[in-house]
Amino acid sequence: LYPCLCTLYYKLERYEDLMEAMEASKSRVLADQVTREKGKAATERNFSLLVKELAPILGRLKSHYYSCFVDDDCVYGVLLTSRGMLKASRTTINRERIEYYASISNPELWGQPDPIDPVRRRIPEDLTQKLSPFVEVLKTALESREISEGDLICYSAHGALRHIPLHYADMGGNQLVDYFSLSQIPGAYALHRIMGQKPNIPKKYIALDIPSVQDMNGKEGPRAPGEMVRWLERNMKDGQLLRGEEADLESLVQSDSGACILHFNTHSIAQKDKDPGLVLAAGQKLPDLALLNRGGAEEHILTPEEVLKPEFDISGSHITYQSY
Repeated sequence: LYPCLCTLYYKLERYEDLMEAMEASKSRVLADQVTREKGKAATERNFSLLVKELAPILGRLKSHYYSCFVDDDCVYGVLLTSRGMLKASRTTINRERIEYYASISNPELWGQPDPIDPVRRRIPEDLTQKLSPFVEVLKTALESREISEGDLICYSAHGALRHIPLHYADMGGNQLVDYFSLSQIPGAYALHRIMGQKPNIPKKYIALDIPSVQDMNGKEGPRAPGEMVRWLERNMKDGQLLRGEEADLESLVQSDSGACILHFNTHSIAQKDKDPGLVLAAGQKLPDLALLNRGGAEEHILTPEEVLKPEFDISGSHITYQSY
């Protein structure tokens, strides 16, 4: 339904309706999960936001909202500026190509032999230019002075595009992050909920430091916790560090993670046709990235579904993530 609506609204240049259809589609998964958990029907409208409701929030923040939607053969993008102006784009690229880009989003892989055919193919030398079409609407808005350098852009990706940092996308020979301050967010509904709450300054922290089996067996051996963990230990008196095998979901749930700085120093994973998530320990074992990349060891993945469960309370928390 929603892909058809997006196609129709884009052709008719009904960009407000286009953005609302995109946001409703992103909210459908959340609505289904809440329905399962509470046994009470919830619709995507409960978790989406009308453009007319979002515009005043952006005006107050002096920021802009950029939403993307991945269809089978293209990507739709809609920019809503702080002044309530709408611009839209359609990039012709299929879903499979975006999933491939997501699998090679780490710059350390660029120029290396392609695992699909290492003898005859190599991974592109630079992914940033291939992402340029996705941010063309921002470039146009900047040139027309509808947005300005240094502005904050909250963006919501979709599908595999969520796993590609648009920050390094090429825009006129520079990277997108050279022009704007960027913040990725699940959708307009999340932005509305966050800005509707009173500011909260956490007084404690919980840090999870989870190396993989491969990290422990590497040439350099196990390493000290990341810089963010060390900063928390130096600057906050009340805190807890869960490290290695003890940093599992059960320990996290029992750690009273509400209203704190919750920091993950671990790996992320996006298994094919499954929800992406952060990697935790499980069963007193460290995660094995080789198993995870083959679709196994699901008990090590903290998915959005787990986060939504009532026993996992992170209300009022500030969540940060640093990749191993």
